[in-house]
Amino acid sequence: MGTLKLVKGRLATEAGFTLMELLVVVLIVGILAAVGVPLYLGYVRDSRLAEAKAMAGAALTAAQACAQNDPSGGTCKLADLAQRIGVTAAGVSGDGRWTVAITPVTLDVTNNRFGAGPITVAGNGGNVADLSAGVFIDAAGVTGDGRWEVGITTVTLDTTTNNRFLGGPVTVAGRVAPVDNMAAGIFIDTGSGVLTMRCKTDGTAVAATDGTC
Repeated sequence: MGTLKLVKGRLATEAGFTLMELLVVVLIVGILAAVGVPLYLGYVRDSRLAEAKAMAGAALTAAQACAQNDPSGGTCKLADLAQRIGVTAAGVSGDGRWTVAITPVTLDVTNNRFGAGPITVAGNGGNVADLSAGVFIDAAGVTGDGRWEVGITTVTLDTTTNNRFLGGPVTVAGRVAPVDNMAAGIFIDTGSGVLTMRCKTDGTAVAATDGTC
């Protein structure tokens, strides 16, 4: 009998959540959802867009390499570069999700700067239908954000002696703070053809005598 009273007493003292407590919980969940869902969707979009950026970068590398041999870009069209970047002659990727478009890249051999372009990658449907990326070349060799300037001295390939690269260098120099005293360059040894990257952190005129990086 005493045990039964004890159980009833404990049950009488137990209570559920109040309406205010439930409202607080719902409010917290709503705030977390309002903040978290857009962030999650943004991460998903960025991860999908990273594939397009990678394809655009690969296409740019192939186009610039082609322009080294044909500065006018006449033989650097999409059909000429398709196999190098892993797309069909129409620019469609192997999985059919992306289409690459290339306006031939040219090389100004007087000022040693790439020009023309752009190179674009567009989604073909599904979860990438509204995504695209592009690489645009500033005629002055300046990056899109205005922070860096690229300088290129023509690189050639010695096919008669040792199949080695000659010429260069290729340099990148900061133009505005906080990178206005930074520069990097790839220098080619005239004897061996070995490529070495040099960096400078106290100016924008990187030289072959600067430290490696």
